[in-house]
Order: sequence, then C-alpha cells, then structure tokens
Amino acid sequence: MSRSKRQHPLPEQTAEALPPDLRLLLDEIEKEAVPEKLLVLAMKLQTALAEKRRSEEAAQGARAKTRTGAGNWVKQP
Repeated sequence: MSRSKRQHPLPEQTAEALPPDLRLLLDEIEKEAVPEKLLVLAMKLQTALAEKRRSEEAAQGARAKTRTGAGNWVKQP
C-alpha cells in the first residue's frame, strides 16, 4: 500500500500508544514558543526514541534466541 493511501491514526490514538515520558515531551514541545527550548526538547525526544528502539530490538533478539535455542538440542536414544 502506498504511503499516501495508508490510514494514519488520530493524534489521540497515537499519543495513547506512546510511553508516558514521550507523551510528556510531545506536550511540552507543542506548548513551547522559544526555539532554543524546542531544540533541547527535540534532542531529549530523539534520545528517548532511540532508547525505546534499542530496548525493543533487544527484546526481539532475546525472543529470537529463546525460540532458536530450544530447537538446537538433539535427543539421544
């Protein structure tokens, strides 16, 4: 499906799907009028998103090891 035809979630649904710390950062960014403060908030958001991605990738890697590790054992008679 092309990007233009994809349905995007409503802002409320998107916000509810985020962890509370990311929602707080987005709320602060929305209210901020000073560009310098926006830069600081954007860097915090970038760091939080990177940490979230790394933790999700680590969890996926751990699940993959668990699934493949059990099948490597050979039963002996």
